[in-house]
Amino acid sequence: GAEPCRLVFQPLRPRFGAPELGRILGVRTDGSLADADLLARLCGPAELEGPLSGATFTMGGRLVTERMLDARLAGVPNVSDYRLDQTDRASYRIRVLPAPGGMRGAAGAVLDALVDVYGARGRFDIDILSNGGPLLPEAGGEPFGRVRAGFAFDGDALFQEVFQTIWDGV
Repeated sequence: GAEPCRLVFQPLRPRFGAPELGRILGVRTDGSLADADLLARLCGPAELEGPLSGATFTMGGRLVTERMLDARLAGVPNVSDYRLDQTDRASYRIRVLPAPGGMRGAAGAVLDALVDVYGARGRFDIDILSNGGPLLPEAGGEPFGRVRAGFAFDGDALFQEVFQTIWDGV
């Protein structure tokens, strides 16, 4: 196929999030689009937010990127790593790997972080892993990602029909 010669930014529709959040697409020389599965924030210097395939959603339907969740969980002491699965539009399961020294009483702090991000009406299943694992997905061949929605959603419907050139390699 033709190589991308231009990168464009496609912002989220307002009901799904702020307009400075969107996805990066490549535009090939023949005019077709190449989806890089990459979310970015364009306010000041561009910041990568994670893959669209790793997006989850608030109770109100707004998109949550892996970076947004990372930023909130960074405030919870002793979280070494985590994996969050949104099993349906209102249910979230998080497995937390504690840092050495443990996470006594941390389930409440993790719950507070999840409520801040997703909303108080969500159903949250929090598993603090006492044996150090496993965070990797079970056998079955699914790709590993720290965050994922376990239900289908139309990624194209999340974005406006507006494209802003952010790099032109022509």
